[in-house]
Amino acid sequence: MLAMSALSLQGHAGMLVGFAMCLVVVVPLSGAPTCSSNDSCARDSVLLQLQQNQSDQFHKASAESALPPFQLPDFRLVNGQEDRACRGGCPSDIDESYYQLRVAVSTLDECQCLCRDDVRCSGVEYNSNGHCKLWHRNGGIMFTAPAEGYSCYRNSFQPVAGGVDRSCRGDFESDDDESYYDVNGPHSLAECKELCERTRGCKGIEHTADGRCAVWKRSIQATASSQGSSCLVFAPQDAIRTQDWCHSQYAS
Repeated sequence: MLAMSALSLQGHAGMLVGFAMCLVVVVPLSGAPTCSSNDSCARDSVLLQLQQNQSDQFHKASAESALPPFQLPDFRLVNGQEDRACRGGCPSDIDESYYQLRVAVSTLDECQCLCRDDVRCSGVEYNSNGHCKLWHRNGGIMFTAPAEGYSCYRNSFQPVAGGVDRSCRGDFESDDDESYYDVNGPHSLAECKELCERTRGCKGIEHTADGRCAVWKRSIQATASSQGSSCLVFAPQDAIRTQDWCHSQYAS
């Protein structure tokens, strides 16, 4: 019966954890078995070999289920140009409330990593002097302005309605059907984002404090209040904004 269970476990990595733990309790891990007869010694040897095989399978399955370090291009240089600083709704729209300044950040990668783990972060502005600005402005980064030595990057994930304490919804606040998303986890926020990028047709993610990662396959048009949840829409392409658009939005 144990042999049949071992074969079944090869296709069910999730069940392997509990089963391997049971075997650890039944069979000592250290030292060779003490045998009173050839039959009992052979039986114990089989059990030890089965335990070792299942342990190897468990560690292999655990390694395969873990996401690798973030390697996808989740940040894009705004306007495709260096020597530009981030701006809000117009090239002149800048306010200290739009971002959180981090100092002594040694590399652009480190700055972007801080953004990946920040629900509110829609992009970064970085300078080689170690200044890293995590942009939290509602509406995100829309424009840039000339600034030597600076670079402005928009993240592919944009918070919806601020992102924090919000659950994703379909067309309206109560539009929440289980067919809209696939639940995974536990994953960190950064891992959940990468899982979305690896999933064909992903529209966004809902991530919770306990690591629940819902990959949305339906367009996210609304949110609902939910303590500990975060909703971000996946926007791999930038909307085109022009000076005329800026003037039409901010004309007095």
